[in-house]
Amino acid sequence: MDTETDDSITSDEENPFDEFLALHNDNDHDDDLLAIINPAINGIQRINHVKIVNYIETTRAYIEKDFIMHFRLSRMIAYDLIDRFERSDIYVTLHVPSGKPTITAEKHVLAYLWFVGHQTASYRDVADRFGVTLSTLFNIITRVTDFLLSMPNIIRLPTNAEMEVTQQYYRNRTGFPGVIGWNPYSYRQTIRRS
Repeated sequence: MDTETDDSITSDEENPFDEFLALHNDNDHDDDLLAIINPAINGIQRINHVKIVNYIETTRAYIEKDFIMHFRLSRMIAYDLIDRFERSDIYVTLHVPSGKPTITAEKHVLAYLWFVGHQTASYRDVADRFGVTLSTLFNIITRVTDFLLSMPNIIRLPTNAEMEVTQQYYRNRTGFPGVIGWNPYSYRQTIRRS
């Protein structure tokens, strides 16, 4: 066996695994043993999972109709939100030097819109699509939600007068009473009664 030392332990303290290694002094298995014990000594190591790479570039190629179908907003409104988020204190404070690249405002907002716009989207599906970990997606959704809630008049309930105008519009247009909004890109199967 080579006599190389493991420079990853730099503390003057005694290695807590020295006794274990001394008991299992089989030179043939030292490398295997160190491969198992090293993460415990040096902290948890990140496991790189396969993810979709550069999905954001794909979204930029969507025609407007496909963009709206996927994100439930026009590209113009989505990118207006992205610009506002990028200037927000919530996003600006992320630019603290940590050694890891900061996730773009574009990825934040588009991942959020995908998640809230698809009933069947799970954290795992969205994280895989946007190339982030589950914990990072949780942080993205939390940040963008906090950002939207901090903006006055972005998400709000309609006033009684606005609801009345909308109900009247849809009653006149479709004959359905009590409608206060609709999504033309949403599909719901209707079962006709016989």
